[in-house]
Amino acid sequence: MDTSLVNDQLMRSSFDPTLRPGKGSDQMENYFSGETIRFFQSRGRDIRIPESRMRSVALWDVTKKCDLRCIHCYNYDKYLASSHSAGRETTTEEAMGIVDKLADFGFDQIHFLGGEPLNRDDCVPIFAHARTRGLAVTINTNGIRLSGDMLEQLIDAGVSQVAVSIDGPDPESNDRIRGRGTFARVIRNLEASQTINLRRNSPLQMGVIVTLTRPLLEQPGKVGAFFPLLDRIGISWLNYIFLYRNSRALTNAVALAYPMGQALSSLETEGVEGMRRYPSIYVQLDCRPLFAKYLNRKHRAVTYIYPWATKCSAGHRTWLVEADGLVHPCGLCSSPDYGLPAASAGCFVYEPQSMMGIHEKAAIYDSEYFRTVRSYLRSKTSYEKFTTCRGCEYFGGACLPCPLYSPDGPAYAMEACTVEECEWSKRRIEEFYREQDPAIPRFSVENVETRKKEGNALSVRVPSLDLSFTLKGTGAFLWRWIDGSTPVSALVDRLHSMYPSGPDGPKLRRDVVDFLCHLRDGRVVIFQ
Repeated sequence: MDTSLVNDQLMRSSFDPTLRPGKGSDQMENYFSGETIRFFQSRGRDIRIPESRMRSVALWDVTKKCDLRCIHCYNYDKYLASSHSAGRETTTEEAMGIVDKLADFGFDQIHFLGGEPLNRDDCVPIFAHARTRGLAVTINTNGIRLSGDMLEQLIDAGVSQVAVSIDGPDPESNDRIRGRGTFARVIRNLEASQTINLRRNSPLQMGVIVTLTRPLLEQPGKVGAFFPLLDRIGISWLNYIFLYRNSRALTNAVALAYPMGQALSSLETEGVEGMRRYPSIYVQLDCRPLFAKYLNRKHRAVTYIYPWATKCSAGHRTWLVEADGLVHPCGLCSSPDYGLPAASAGCFVYEPQSMMGIHEKAAIYDSEYFRTVRSYLRSKTSYEKFTTCRGCEYFGGACLPCPLYSPDGPAYAMEACTVEECEWSKRRIEEFYREQDPAIPRFSVENVETRKKEGNALSVRVPSLDLSFTLKGTGAFLWRWIDGSTPVSALVDRLHSMYPSGPDGPKLRRDVVDFLCHLRDGRVVIFQ
């Protein structure tokens, strides 16, 4: 069972950046601040997902039934520990009613989870009904029931995306997590499904989700081995997610958990190499923006994250519906390992309601449960303990840590929390910035058209790349100073002499390198 949220499509915009490296002649600012994440490039194109375009997504554990008993199951305590877990399941009529209510409440998408969502005999009619109500339908599945016939039905029902969980690139590594024989069976189903998907020229996207575990990371080459496996099958979407220590994954943490640096190092080496060798495979990482920025800066890796993966929207744009119809702001709120102890400590009021018993969105959205959870998630005091986040360029705008969860235990009960992933990324990216001092930027294209605008601003057009953008403030100065012979260190010194009261040396270097890397990713500049 997986709880990762997968969007049904990548929302792209054309590369038309307005680079604003300064708010006036005497100020420097971070070039990648703001609500839009702009540091992931794909063939010179900007990937932007403004807040206004974020989907409202209902996560729905549509059934508690599952064919597997994975040793890292996040919902084991809730649904599988006993046959009486979480009460009964919704009937077909009740499930159809929940679909109608979610559509009426303004949701854009339902992401079906479980249990195993394909275990419901009425799952396809439910999916189809959601589509008739205008909702995008995406599914997380263990792949056991993803036969060719089932794939045909999912296509006919209008499902947008199917994400299949595989936790090892071969039987040995996968089956020790998901059970004997599962790898061979799931790969057979994937091959048959992809053949049908191609034959029907279907828009349905098929991908693979990999939960990183200690056994996988301790075997060199296993993380990168997913690329040739997916390439052989014809799957072009791969999502790596970090282990979340909840339920059975917490019980088995000694065998499954790992130092975050071990996972990040594997992704940097094996993951980046896979991206280079298999550029047609779209890679999504369950990571914080700072690590993704490091991969982009250091390796020009094409990685994708979504704001809702790093900035919690629980109880606002995201709801969780359980198998019996109870609704929560998120899955963590009802977790006996994190949410329930936090509620007992007074962080929020735990009073879930049933979707079958309400008719207006406000009855849930404005309930004391949802209001107090949102208040806790947005409270400044909830984040003061996260020392790593102080001064981070992405804190608040694109990223917030979960105030309930920490790999070291319930965050609400801790006086101080560090985000190990970001601590690792900070050290690595600062090393990268320092290493750029002798690098010499130069233009990689000819026939660049520049036109002076009001004040110091420059309008730039590169016909050969179909690019156009505006440079202001310090960005305009830097553009003029790129001559193919001046190293980064000299550019930083020149700016510092112009703005002696501006940012200190390391911050100024960071901003200059970020600016140049943005031009590099747009294929306008290269480094010698």
